[in-house]
Amino acid sequence: SKYERTTEQGIKVCIFDSPGFSDSKLSDAKIVAMMKKDTEGKLDLVLYCLSLGCSPRVQRADIGALKILTEAFTSEIWNKTVIVLTFANKLAEQTADADEYKTVVEAMKS
Repeated sequence: SKYERTTEQGIKVCIFDSPGFSDSKLSDAKIVAMMKKDTEGKLDLVLYCLSLGCSPRVQRADIGALKILTEAFTSEIWNKTVIVLTFANKLAEQTADADEYKTVVEAMKS
């Protein structure tokens, strides 16, 4: 989905919320084609949301998605990308190595 807004300062902002890669309804190639079309290949900032809800490890699907984005937009995309960790609070609820992950999360906050 594409959302366009203009801030009070007159800055035009366009947000593109892509379907997740490895989606059962759309191929990864179709998702990339949609992203390129909707962004006209120009990206100023990319927020890549990475869920930690099920596992504290990067999933194979995420690694594949990151490779696809690199191929589609070149490695320059990583100069404009912020990895957003979602559900990080779930790490504290996991029993195995919970203290280690709490330490990592606390270190990231400072």
